[in-house]
Amino acid sequence: MDDIARVSKIVEFVYPFEWDGKQRYLDWLADNVPEKRKRGFSIDEEEYMKEAQDVGTFVHLQMENRINWDNQDVDNPLYTLHKEEIEHWLDYIDNLTEEWWEFLTEVYVRDLDDRYQGSIDLVLIHHEKKLIKLFDWKTWGIAKKRYNMPNKYSKPYSKLKKLSLQLSLYANTYIQKWYKIEWIYWVWLHDTWAYEFKLPLISSEEIDDILIRYFIKDNIPDIPDLIINIENMIIEIQSPTWLQYEYVNIKVDTTEDKRDIKEIVKDIADVRTAQTLELIRAKNDINKAIENGSN
Repeated sequence: MDDIARVSKIVEFVYPFEWDGKQRYLDWLADNVPEKRKRGFSIDEEEYMKEAQDVGTFVHLQMENRINWDNQDVDNPLYTLHKEEIEHWLDYIDNLTEEWWEFLTEVYVRDLDDRYQGSIDLVLIHHEKKLIKLFDWKTWGIAKKRYNMPNKYSKPYSKLKKLSLQLSLYANTYIQKWYKIEWIYWVWLHDTWAYEFKLPLISSEEIDDILIRYFIKDNIPDIPDLIINIENMIIEIQSPTWLQYEYVNIKVDTTEDKRDIKEIVKDIADVRTAQTLELIRAKNDINKAIENGSN
């Protein structure tokens, strides 16, 4: 299964960790922050990441234990450190009890066409009604406790789009099996409570478009690799596509366009990408129609 894309990689493609965001994170670790926010010590990046991963993994296991009626790992030092928080997160689990629903944890899912794969923290299934509810736990900021730093809660608007895409990709694998998605929930396991967010479900059509862009990202050439002809203010771009023997050809009269030539070419290249996607969608639709006609 290593050749199938992970959901996390697709989400990262759509919402990359921008340089300035990465730099803010590194500055925070180095205590390179405004004076009123200084804590007086820096934090090693690898050490912080290890703590976050270790505690996150441990907490996920405790949630899974509760759902599966297994004992909690109360003798583990991480349980002692986070006992109060873990117990109210387990209360959240207890309140999810619903009649006639099956609870499944750490569910591996794979797209019907082997385009992506992933693992869901919790799936609730109503088999008779073919309904699905999806939950994903996140423990952002949990490592701060080791360093005696506050983990103040505020609604994480910047993260919700990413999570909506992540959970929609999971949900799409059930839609392919003719289940109806009742909801997709992201739950932030925060120091003060388990905060749940009902997220919008991205349509299968939008997901198909995202996957097309993801898989052709390395196959559409950059501007320097295009065949560009400029003659008498006429710009012509010829670009190969991901499809064998297929090209996109764009010709534009720029006589009245006073912008820098590089800016004009960039806009034309963006049109080129959009047309390439349309070509691939059309090819996919034709192939699906042929498959349906032969069945």
